[in-house]
Amino acid sequence: MGRTATNPLPKFLDRIKPPETGRVKYSDATPGLFLIVSASGKKTWIVSSYARDGRKRSVTLGDLAQLSQREARIKAQETRLALRDGGDPTEERRQERAARKARAEAATLETLLTEYERHVISERVKEGKGRSWKEAQRAIRSVLAKHMNKPLADLTARDLQHTIDRWPSRSVAGSTVRFVRPILKWASKRHDLDRSVALELETPEGADRKRERELTDGEVKAIWNALDAIPAISPAFRWLFWTVCRKSEMTGMTWGEIDLVSGIWSLPAARSKNGRTHVVPLPQQALDVLDGLRGDHSANALVFPNRAGGELDNMDRLTKRIQTASKTSGWHRHDIRRTGATMLGNMRCPREIQRLVLNHTDQSVTGRYDISERLEERREWLQRLADRLDAITGGNVVTLQTGRQKEQA
Repeated sequence: MGRTATNPLPKFLDRIKPPETGRVKYSDATPGLFLIVSASGKKTWIVSSYARDGRKRSVTLGDLAQLSQREARIKAQETRLALRDGGDPTEERRQERAARKARAEAATLETLLTEYERHVISERVKEGKGRSWKEAQRAIRSVLAKHMNKPLADLTARDLQHTIDRWPSRSVAGSTVRFVRPILKWASKRHDLDRSVALELETPEGADRKRERELTDGEVKAIWNALDAIPAISPAFRWLFWTVCRKSEMTGMTWGEIDLVSGIWSLPAARSKNGRTHVVPLPQQALDVLDGLRGDHSANALVFPNRAGGELDNMDRLTKRIQTASKTSGWHRHDIRRTGATMLGNMRCPREIQRLVLNHTDQSVTGRYDISERLEERREWLQRLADRLDAITGGNVVTLQTGRQKEQA
């Protein structure tokens, strides 16, 4: 600290004025305790005492603004005892600061998602894979929100498991485990966390139970009519009914995928769950909606964007809004797809046509090639489905006109 004049500490510390230059050292009645006042106005408590090795040490205790005289005296006594016992308060504080800095800079579950996307998902996308990554991120960030910013070194399977087990939706909790487990394994191979965190994580009981929820005609009508009062999202949700597509396929649909002349929606392989291009012949009701939305859109513009122009997000909130308006409950978006498939079956739609409409994978050799096979039959059955929905909801029924009938007309 250099040469500093020492003065007795005055009774009223708040009246001490900073020197014009340099520093002034005031001694307290407590042995070894001093208050250093600098020209900048800073007032710092220090204690000087002999350490166990016989060397005299000076230890900074804190600023007068944060440490009162009484607190400084107590801390000075504790520090002197620690020095005599061989402790080093200065080094301990330095290590504590280093530990805090290391924790702040440590990899977290949030940064791990970014790294995994950069090193793993980006490569899978090049091969036409990784289509469920957005869904995975949403599930992980939602279910494991309280753990996202913890250092990976502090993550334990016990803490993650407790959070997962308490999640109200068993299916979502189970999906989260399946999504996060390979990510944690990837991190453990790079020694960022203990491998046991991934290996010990289990899906909660009942998470793998197959869901069989289907909407009744009454629920379909209630939901359909409730959508009239929510015009911002009604076309998107009705699209799920008309095309029995997956939610992600609808939210990512662009105008470049739509051919209004032929009435075809071509879902590219990169966005299709089975990695194959899927051709959807659209019913007239769906084409009418597109015609109403048609404008000066670029090919990359989303057909059903949110207010900011991006993909519709927070679908859980939108679903709950529809449930409240329709006075229905216990269903989610995929149940709409299951309901549409059931309607097709009840109308005696051939199972092969149902498979093609739903874009389910055909494992046979003959099922791997023609992406537009039996197109007119699919068009006919999707039109019948749309007409059936009109009959249930009281909408305008479109007279079905097959390709042959159009030629005759």
